[in-house]
Amino acid sequence: MYSGNPTAIQNLNKNIILILLLLVISYGLFGPLALAAVVSAGTIKTIHDRRSLHALLRKAMEAEDITALLHLDERQITLSHQQKLTMLYNAYQRQKTDFIDRLEQQEFKVSFAEIFSIFMQDKDMDLLRLFVKKFLAKTPLPSQAHLNTLLYYLLTNHQVTLIDLLFKFFPKEVIREMFSFIKSYPENRTRLLEFIASKKTWLIRNSDYVNCILTTPMNEQLCDLLMEILPRGELKVNEAIIAEIKNQTATQPFFLKLLDYFSCKKRDDFFFHQLQEMIQQAFYTKQVDVAARLLEVEPEFLRARPFLTNSLLFQYSSDWPIAEFLIAHGADVNCASDGKGLLEIGIGGRFTPVRKKQEFLDFYVRHGVDLSCELKEKPRKITSMTLLGYLPFLNLDIKGNQDLAAIRLQKYMALFLEISGTSLSNGTVCKHTYMQDSHAYWNFLLNLYFNRLNNTALLANQPLSVDEFHTCLERLYTEEGDFDAKSAYNNYKLSKPIILPVYLTDGWGAAHIATVGFMRISQDCHLIVEADRGLGRHDFSVFVGPITDYDKFRKFTATCYSPLYLEDWQYHRSQAAFQKNLSAQKDDFCPAISAKYALFMAHFLCVVKQQIAATPVAEPHFSREQLREILESSYKITNDWFCQFCTATKESMLQDYRSLDPKFIDSDFLALAEKAAPFVSDEEKELSTESSLTMTLS
Repeated sequence: MYSGNPTAIQNLNKNIILILLLLVISYGLFGPLALAAVVSAGTIKTIHDRRSLHALLRKAMEAEDITALLHLDERQITLSHQQKLTMLYNAYQRQKTDFIDRLEQQEFKVSFAEIFSIFMQDKDMDLLRLFVKKFLAKTPLPSQAHLNTLLYYLLTNHQVTLIDLLFKFFPKEVIREMFSFIKSYPENRTRLLEFIASKKTWLIRNSDYVNCILTTPMNEQLCDLLMEILPRGELKVNEAIIAEIKNQTATQPFFLKLLDYFSCKKRDDFFFHQLQEMIQQAFYTKQVDVAARLLEVEPEFLRARPFLTNSLLFQYSSDWPIAEFLIAHGADVNCASDGKGLLEIGIGGRFTPVRKKQEFLDFYVRHGVDLSCELKEKPRKITSMTLLGYLPFLNLDIKGNQDLAAIRLQKYMALFLEISGTSLSNGTVCKHTYMQDSHAYWNFLLNLYFNRLNNTALLANQPLSVDEFHTCLERLYTEEGDFDAKSAYNNYKLSKPIILPVYLTDGWGAAHIATVGFMRISQDCHLIVEADRGLGRHDFSVFVGPITDYDKFRKFTATCYSPLYLEDWQYHRSQAAFQKNLSAQKDDFCPAISAKYALFMAHFLCVVKQQIAATPVAEPHFSREQLREILESSYKITNDWFCQFCTATKESMLQDYRSLDPKFIDSDFLALAEKAAPFVSDEEKELSTESSLTMTLS
């Protein structure tokens, strides 16, 4: 066991403690100074290193010393893109090719936008050439505005080699601008065409892109060049052809040259689609001769496509030169759309003028339209009708067509005699009631009166002015159902009798026609005569009121296109001065009923005018009793005359009907017509309980 001197140990411990204390005191006195010295030495070294680096960077960026780049490489310090661009620019200015070569070795690239910005400052062509040859980046693509500006500058300064360099990087973009310059800068056209011609191989390889960038109108010289480069129809010239057609220059040599080139194209779906577009444009611009020239490229094009040809015929059915052309190239005049035939559509329009309908009918009858075709949209209450049976509903005719003349007579007889139902005429169904153009019946009845019934016996001993009566009737003729408001109002102011049809609507689809008459009987008073037998009203009424102004009067001259509402027609502020109840119509006979009452009213007002002139007046105005006596007396006179007129009309129509070829005569219908009363007075109608005559053939 160790047993050392305890005093020695104690002394050793004291020495250790003393040494530690001295060390602590020494650090407290001298440590901060030593640390500061160490830190200062480190800072000085850092500053020195940074200054050295900045010096190297400056020398590199200013292209002073190539060794600066080597030292930077040793330190593994890489320049930024902007620093390299600055170095490149300065190297060019100092002609330090070693810097330029070093950047080229590093595959340093500059965008077109940066090059454009630098070049536009001093427009140094050599600098631009250096940038483009060695440092131009292919991406991103140049903006069109910058490229356009640069190319135009190069072109005007005859720097074609630089343009050629740019083409290697951006061929599509450069060729697009060259094409646009052809149109924009004609003074440089020769150089442009030479440049484009030098790119023949590229243009052939990229013909699809060439077609994409072609614009219309196409420059003729550029087009000639491209057609020479792409001789087998690869060039898309259809838009240029359409542009020529639109500009009405399709007979010029350039158009013919384009068309000859187009004819070389491969006969595929694209070819036929483009040819169709051209033909449609020719029709749209009314150039049938151009369409004929286009078809020389493919003569059977339309005939081989009946659906297209018929569709075009529907579209241009009223343009006679185009329709004639289409029919000559296979269009079917009996074609239908959604089951509705071409002729049915053409003549069935409610607001199409009758003159245009007649022209339409004449044209297609001349080209062999089948009048036995079934109608799709048939008139009311009928299940079967052909085009021939439809024509009597309209104010149309076919000269020399016995079938139409027979069925027309049969229908008009049925309307006049108010025979409902249907009958047959040479196998064609004849619908007795309803007409689309009611004024056609007015014209028919007027023609019958003037051509067949206008004789002295019928008007013998009538208390009226025959000339005034006939003049009043002549004013009823109308081709389209409307009347000259100014002329009618001027006659009204002259106290002449005015008769007008009144087209009515309930606002919900129901349609009707009644008759109205006006006649001024003093300076401030007039008569209004109304006759109606349908849609809730069936009376002959005479109203006395103050004279009307033009604006109110003219509403009655255009009811064919602006029908009156039933509620306005049936409502009156005052009671009638004279009224007779009439039997309600049993079917859609209003075209004939309104026409008959037009003649009735004309006669009635002429008689009233004659009686007023013959009646002495003690006071400034007629008394109510005097006027009623005149109206009563005039009505009886007119009623008697009208009975004779209707009897004569019936006999005239029956005579015409019996004289038809037997194949047109329906014996059952003839029996009903012979039995029907031509006219029944209002008193007899009130007593009569016999139903109206009706027939329907199965």
